[in-house]
Amino acid sequence: MTSLNNRIGIIDGGIGGLTVAGRMHAKFPGADLTYYGDSRNMPYSTHPSEWIRTRAQALVDIVDPISDRLVIACNTISTIAGDLKRKRGDILDIISPTILHMRRNFQGRCLLVIGTSTTIDSRAYEDRELMDKGVDIKTIALLKLGKLIEEFGTNSQKIVTYLRDELRGKIDKMGLQSGCDINLLLGCTHYPLVESSIRDAIIDITGCSSLQVIDPGEIFVNNMSEGDDTNGDGNVKIVLNEDDNGQTRKVAEQIIKQVSLCGANLSFVNI
Repeated sequence: MTSLNNRIGIIDGGIGGLTVAGRMHAKFPGADLTYYGDSRNMPYSTHPSEWIRTRAQALVDIVDPISDRLVIACNTISTIAGDLKRKRGDILDIISPTILHMRRNFQGRCLLVIGTSTTIDSRAYEDRELMDKGVDIKTIALLKLGKLIEEFGTNSQKIVTYLRDELRGKIDKMGLQSGCDINLLLGCTHYPLVESSIRDAIIDITGCSSLQVIDPGEIFVNNMSEGDDTNGDGNVKIVLNEDDNGQTRKVAEQIIKQVSLCGANLSFVNI
């Protein structure tokens, strides 16, 4: 029987956060996960800040009563996590533990952060402590990547073309030295779904000799404590916004398989 302590609620402004849910299910196979993704309104980064706060709070209010731990599996929403409230317990974002992890473990001189415009504009990953240590932090906003993934899936040539064209123009302006070592932070939970395409594009453009990928979702889950999470039934429930044309279901099913959540119950409601 499911108890309060083994229910984990997850919210996201789309379906990219399933990458976090997949890692969580692998680490806590006994936990009952409930994922709410506002797929109809993605990408959140195209909306004003106040709209994001209001909408994210609505998601929190839905998931709060059925969750012990409540996780924001979205970098864009995580940038305003401090403004969100729940009736009991904390709201866990994925940016804060990533910053702490990098302060302790970061090696190198160049950190390239890619993310949505809201995440990049918030400067959440431009950590003063890292910069004081001499780390050169560069940022790139990829305005369309998340939307392309949700529209066409993870294997579309449109994504490969977009990455090469968008990254080439922005990296060229940065003046990254040819052959340099790059630490790449994936500042959107959609991006691990197309990590290989991102890697290929950056290596091709920069000729970097070493590319180390930092995935905030991976760091977040690795730092989660066990608690009573092994005592549940291991049920995974994924709830997305109503799907008018069937494309969201098709892409969601592809991603569910990609992140090893094949036993999950997928449903669509008007969130």
